[in-house]
Amino acid sequence: MSSSSSLRIRERCVKNALDLIILKTLEEEPKGGYEIIAHIHNTFQVLFSPGTIYPLLEAMEQRGMVKRAVPSGKRFYTSTEKGRELSKRITFECMAVYRILTSETIGTRRNVE
Repeated sequence: MSSSSSLRIRERCVKNALDLIILKTLEEEPKGGYEIIAHIHNTFQVLFSPGTIYPLLEAMEQRGMVKRAVPSGKRFYTSTEKGRELSKRITFECMAVYRILTSETIGTRRNVE
């Protein structure tokens, strides 16, 4: 598989899990939007524009997953209790899907609980 093909697949995976990645990033410490973008880029080698990240942060804030603070005129985001709980639940479900995908019995339907 070519490196450009691998990068497109990684971008797809990261984009599909972007809300979870942001929540996990904010569990470490409050971050501004550009710090979140840099963290994602440094971790996954995938670069998102502010036009992707800020609307997602706004939607996550409206759903109570993150909270915004504006000290000194700079926006910082933190995960809320709801966001941390959702992060745990999503992580658990993603791990269940991963276990199925990597098992030898992928073709058989089984209960993941």
